Amino acid sequence: MEHTLRTVSFGVLGPLVVDVGDHPVRLGGLKLRRVLAMLLINAGRTVSVDRLIEGLWDDQPPDGAVNTLQVHVSHLRRVLADGEVPLVTQPPGYQLRVRPEQLDLLRFEQLAGLARERADADLPAAAAEALSEALSLWRGPALEDIGSGLFADNARTFLHERRWGVTEDLLRLRLRLGQYPVVVEECTAMVAEHPLRESWWELLMVALYRAGRPAEALAGYQRCRRVLLEELGVEPMPQLQRLERQILNHDRRLDPGPATASVVLRRPVGVGREAGATTQLRAQRLDSVLEVDELSTVPLGTRTVIGRNDECDVVLTSPEVSRRHAEIRLVSGRHLLLDLSSANGTWLAGEPVLQRLLDDGDVVSVGQHQLRYRIRRVPS
Repeated sequence: MEHTLRTVSFGVLGPLVVDVGDHPVRLGGLKLRRVLAMLLINAGRTVSVDRLIEGLWDDQPPDGAVNTLQVHVSHLRRVLADGEVPLVTQPPGYQLRVRPEQLDLLRFEQLAGLARERADADLPAAAAEALSEALSLWRGPALEDIGSGLFADNARTFLHERRWGVTEDLLRLRLRLGQYPVVVEECTAMVAEHPLRESWWELLMVALYRAGRPAEALAGYQRCRRVLLEELGVEPMPQLQRLERQILNHDRRLDPGPATASVVLRRPVGVGREAGATTQLRAQRLDSVLEVDELSTVPLGTRTVIGRNDECDVVLTSPEVSRRHAEIRLVSGRHLLLDLSSANGTWLAGEPVLQRLLDDGDVVSVGQHQLRYRIRRVPS
């Protein structure tokens, strides 16, 4: 009799879950869950033995770490033996091959990509619908059940940054659609939870102004300024200061309408073009730039998208570069590199990365292009 494989599904957008044939599977110890989480975060890509060992024990692997890892992989294979998910040995490590309908993270990114396509086609309502569906996949704080350590902490940062990034994109679409009360309500909740995230304050101020509440928008700026000064000793970023002046002057560029959204909310940055104001990092002033192929220097702000699409901030025309390949986003005073489900991956120090906090001098490879991240300290 032919053996029928059962459907397997995984979830990382919340506690780690595995269902085989619609029945939840109880995984064993913490290390086993962490191995599975590493394979899922990198689904479809080979994770080397060295990276898996580092993720399990950071820089203090025990004697026999390779053998212990092999035991965990064998255990996972037994758990998944009746399912349609191949866990394969792929030198120099292992690879878990799943489809978007089997892993919530892949489905999340698939919907985010669909939203970008719809937005590019000037279909904001349809784009917002896709992002809403993507966010509905979240079940709570990500991967709280895999312990702590470099991998676990970075994985949670990556997943939550993707969540907040998609949430921010959705709110920008809702601004464009004129749904100002909804944006005000959601941004008010977000700034209460993440008071140091200036992009939420920016969206809140714009929504309040367009809802006919300019005094509240200005009061929001002052609240944001107080928080930043009290917590970090810095002034709001230049784009927020500019927005305050626009509100005070009733600048017509703040009026509702899709044509003005990019002017207010985001100033495009292109290779070799004049860019927006420099970035203030915590708790000293820093001027962060991206050196592109040693030919152009691009100042980095709160969000810089790299890709082949003409609408990206850094446009790389090579065919191996995806339309929207990667993003560099400011997170609590540091720049975070995010791969945007690119076809060929985003590489750092010779390894593919989905997310990584950048340090001065890091070289990011996108296709054949080399982009060097630089931090230049400026006197306060």
